[in-house]
Amino acid sequence: MLIGILCVSGVVCLWSITSIFIKIALRFVDPGTLTFLRLLQGLVVFSALFALKHGQWRRLVRYDRWLLIGGLGLTVNYICFVLALEFTGAGTGGLVVQIQFVVLAILAAVVLKERLGWIKISGIVLVICGVLVVFGLTGALGDVLSARYALGNSIMLAAGIGWGIYALSNKVLSARMGNLEILIPLFTLALIGSAVVGIRHVEIKAPITVQAVLVIAVLGFGSTGAGFLLMSEALRRLSGTLVGTMTAITPLFTLVLAGVIIDEVLNPWMFLSALLIVSGVLSIGYSE
Repeated sequence: MLIGILCVSGVVCLWSITSIFIKIALRFVDPGTLTFLRLLQGLVVFSALFALKHGQWRRLVRYDRWLLIGGLGLTVNYICFVLALEFTGAGTGGLVVQIQFVVLAILAAVVLKERLGWIKISGIVLVICGVLVVFGLTGALGDVLSARYALGNSIMLAAGIGWGIYALSNKVLSARMGNLEILIPLFTLALIGSAVVGIRHVEIKAPITVQAVLVIAVLGFGSTGAGFLLMSEALRRLSGTLVGTMTAITPLFTLVLAGVIIDEVLNPWMFLSALLIVSGVLSIGYSE
């Protein structure tokens, strides 16, 4: 159990800084290039681990509609997540993307016929209310940036929807495939998708420094590669409820760290939004 808790703690640490490090990386490269590099590094980690485990590569070459659906969802999630942070803050974006848990809960109920109890429904309502508070904040700024932030938050909603589709596919596939047998094809499809979308917009915004290389490496090998693997190991050792409870505080950490590391302005209403969203995610997790 201790190892499982340490794995979840690692996930929280890595995912809490993801939005912040993306904001830093976007000073050097365009969103498409950064998305491609994140996916590529994650795929390298998964493939290396698969090779070390002497996995049979031919098992990765198969047709399954859920792989295609999951690959599409992952592509939308990664592209929109990075693109959104060009327009909105790391803290607010980290809050809005939590709509992903609502999307997963609803899709699971519609597609997999999972039951929506009153606890889960309450959690869905809380998350939606928290996201609406974020949009209300950006609309109330009354300056030129309000439209820009609203656009970024809207794109982040699309990222959340993409993750919900990916998570649903992963949920379906996990009944008959191992974690790496799912992740490698999905990340391969997402890598191809990101390359097709971003190939015309490659841009080096500033000279690449050691800081830029380190930040991009943490985003790829750390948040993407290690983060997904740690989460898989945590779910193998702990209950889904405990894992969901521990990871639910991630957006709150992101909000605080965004103010400390990149000097984003923190508003009391943002903490209200965080409270609603975290409470909602906890309810959805607890209902499982």
